[in-house]
Amino acid sequence: MSSLSPLVAVDVSKSYGDKVVLDGVAVVANPSEPTGLVGENGAGKSTLLRILIGAEEADAGSILLPPDAGYIAQDTDFGGATTVGEVLTDALAPLHEAVRRLEDLAHRLEEPAAAAAYVDALEWATQHDAWDADRRTGLAAHHLGLAPIDRSRPVAELSGGERTRLALAALMARRPGCVILDEPTNHLDDEAIGFLEAFLLELPGVVLVASHDRVFLDRVCSVIIDLDASHFGVDGNGGNRFGGGFSSYLEQKAAARQRWEDTFRAQQEELNDLRRAARGVARQVGHAWRPPRDHDKAIVHGKAQIKQAAVSRRVRNVERRVDVLEQDQVRKPPRELRFHQPLAGRAAGTGLVVFVRGLVVPGRVSVDGLDVLRATISSSRERTGPGSRACWPSWPAGWHPQAGRCP
Repeated sequence: MSSLSPLVAVDVSKSYGDKVVLDGVAVVANPSEPTGLVGENGAGKSTLLRILIGAEEADAGSILLPPDAGYIAQDTDFGGATTVGEVLTDALAPLHEAVRRLEDLAHRLEEPAAAAAYVDALEWATQHDAWDADRRTGLAAHHLGLAPIDRSRPVAELSGGERTRLALAALMARRPGCVILDEPTNHLDDEAIGFLEAFLLELPGVVLVASHDRVFLDRVCSVIIDLDASHFGVDGNGGNRFGGGFSSYLEQKAAARQRWEDTFRAQQEELNDLRRAARGVARQVGHAWRPPRDHDKAIVHGKAQIKQAAVSRRVRNVERRVDVLEQDQVRKPPRELRFHQPLAGRAAGTGLVVFVRGLVVPGRVSVDGLDVLRATISSSRERTGPGSRACWPSWPAGWHPQAGRCP
């Protein structure tokens, strides 16, 4: 049996009709190097994950997927006849079988074929922690809020959030060598998110997660792959993969954006200068040419023709330079999104957004002593309790939450 292998995709492209969703995307996710997939809504994150797992065909590109992969979509479907207990039993079955196989092979180690098979089976069972599968499943059910659900209950009767948590519990029980998750924190409270974070961090295999949750990405992922369009890419070399965690990625992306803006501005200034020069040289051509007068000597006329040819060459050179720059123009950076919508129900003219007194969420935020937050709402968000989200304004000057986190 081979050791854990990476997930590699090269030049993946996908279109729906005239709409290009993915254009030459590359993905490398290595074992023990949790990787986050980020991008605005519509950037193609979910489409890419479906293609990587084989649930959807790519128009072009090559994909190397580890043989033991588990995938959880945003909307999980187990089939109408499946019960909660059957989902968990099916997830545990390969691990139970691996333990039984090891016990059988252990009694036949004198056989060369059995000895080789034992080594492979032991490696697989160790990677999947097969001996701890039942305890791990019970812990997952507890921390994901599934314990109160009857095991005989049909999955079709569960809510969307319950189905997602059940899929996560089954995946944690199975502990595959490659885990691919699409927005896994959407239906989880803080306890469940913390449990998921710990599980992903201790996995030895590949972890690839698409998420908008900045806190989750910062805590779990050591590599970020950005699907948002950019002239320079995230790493400044035209790529979209950045190591160093989510906070470092944000800093590098801001620097890349600044380089993009600076390059676009410099190129536009050069184009404008060249166009002005072309117009000026063109006027010189008009002045340089005039028909010879009767008293002009042949040599004088020849010099005028030489001057006209030189000026014409200058015009052509400038025009060629303009053509080259226009063909290879740096795309204008799109305007960055800003959210300026005031909160519903805000008292007209007061400027108040929310009152906060003594709010403490252990390990997440502490604003004890802050009475009033003012200013227009920003895109920052923070989990303020189990399963909840709250929008925060721009922080007052000189103050910030001790553990404040923004998406």
